[in-house]
Amino acid sequence: MNNEFKDFVLKYGLIVGLLQVIIVLFSYLMGIEYMVSYWLAFFNIIIVVGAVIYCGVLWKRMNKGYLDFKYSFLTIFLVYAIASLIVVVFNIALYNVDPDLPDQIKEAAVEKVVTMMEKVGAPEESIDEAIDGIENSDSYSISSFMTGYIWSLLWGVIIALIGGAVIKKSRQ
Repeated sequence: MNNEFKDFVLKYGLIVGLLQVIIVLFSYLMGIEYMVSYWLAFFNIIIVVGAVIYCGVLWKRMNKGYLDFKYSFLTIFLVYAIASLIVVVFNIALYNVDPDLPDQIKEAAVEKVVTMMEKVGAPEESIDEAIDGIENSDSYSISSFMTGYIWSLLWGVIIALIGGAVIKKSRQ
């Protein structure tokens, strides 16, 4: 990899990561109910996937409209990996600055899950199991965040494989 590629990936990984941090910070400032909302999670996924694929397209344009699969995959994946790492570091900092946040999120998540399960007529045992699962989870420790980061890299590979296959264009 040349320096221009490394600089590009780092620059856009930082940009996409900061965009995600702004979304997380916005939801935090708006309130816990926003942090656990499905529409915000969906919005964030769309923004991230669109942004990293756009970065692949931008790198392709910078290479006169040609980009083989290897570099289209690497561009998308590395931008995604850097951005995700920035979000993980921010989340670790946020959850340490506000140590009550995990409990508040668990409480809001329990309310949301109970409401949703009651709407679909789930049995009381299933609702109780879901509540226990949420309350007993340790999703907000550093090790949980790092495990989540590893799993998100798997999604990054899938996104990069699909995006890379779509945007690649080899020279004849």
